Amino acid sequence: MTPIMESVLPFRRLAFPVLLLAAAGPLRAQSVDTIHLIDGSRITGARVISWNVKELRYRRGSEEKILDGERVLDVELNQSLVRGMLKSARRAVTEEDWATAYEKFMEAGNKAQARKKLKDFLPQFAYWRAFEVARDHGTPEDRKEAISELLKAAPDSFYLPRIWSDRIRDAYRRAGQSREGLERVKGVVAAWKAEVEKLELPSRFQIDAELETVLIRQRLREIPAPEVQKKLESLLTRCEGAYPGLANRMKLELANATLLGGDTAKAREMYDAILESGVADQATLAGAYLGRGHSRFRAKDRKPEDARLALLDYMRVAVLFPDIDDELVGEALYYAERAYRAWTPTPPIIALRRLRTALKTKYAESSWAKK
Repeated sequence: MTPIMESVLPFRRLAFPVLLLAAAGPLRAQSVDTIHLIDGSRITGARVISWNVKELRYRRGSEEKILDGERVLDVELNQSLVRGMLKSARRAVTEEDWATAYEKFMEAGNKAQARKKLKDFLPQFAYWRAFEVARDHGTPEDRKEAISELLKAAPDSFYLPRIWSDRIRDAYRRAGQSREGLERVKGVVAAWKAEVEKLELPSRFQIDAELETVLIRQRLREIPAPEVQKKLESLLTRCEGAYPGLANRMKLELANATLLGGDTAKAREMYDAILESGVADQATLAGAYLGRGHSRFRAKDRKPEDARLALLDYMRVAVLFPDIDDELVGEALYYAERAYRAWTPTPPIIALRRLRTALKTKYAESSWAKK
């Protein structure tokens, strides 16, 4: 095994079991739910009663409480009725029997709609889990079915912003570098913004829609770089503190702009802050690792150690986030090979071949595979 893989593999060994257990549910049966908040804190010992994009109702002891939906990041449902409903689906996940997991999550969503105590929160939860299984292991038809059933069961679902985020990311993947494709992305973003206005969604989602609008207009070069930076800084002032995860997305874009301007040291500090914040989503983390790798690799006074650290960051993207975005991971693999060569004059041929093969096969559709 090469030294660089020995450095990266511990992340992979840790990440996969954690993700699998999160999908499968808690190992020890407890008859309570856990509510994760966007600031990184959580509420334990709760029992969810109802849940939508605007609010979450739960009971703790004999007291009923209400949370603003925009404060909720996710929920681990484990109250006794839910455990029974999801037992087969969760077992299928632990066994990596994805076809059965999809079927059982869909079945749980259907059954929960007829249960008075579950119909206001469990159907959307089960359908979303079915969608996640289909997204990673199923077919486009399965994904479409899961989202269709979710929105029929809960048109104002908590997962509505995630559904739109997935649609936007999918539109970007399809667009590639073509202007025609990016114009279609702009249409999807406009539809998300219209949905936010129509449903009068909370401020967090309004800011998200505005951010997506700025980013697609930037890609289409409809607004100059200084104006983009000004808009991002304005949005950041509206969400920093209140919505730290969303703020990190804007900080990533500002860090990228700083890197593009040539200030690699300042950019690295900005990427470090995102990575150390503890409240960045997967896409933001992947982008920050990639950016930090670039800040090291492009440093004017780059030394072999800088190239090694850049290589580690590029490999973190490829190993920890292999399915996050073909273009982003393709870029990481492309620069990983270059960083490897810059680190040592005699890099292992087999390691370089593996990097190149991964780029040319798994990420063949990315522009980096054609360079």
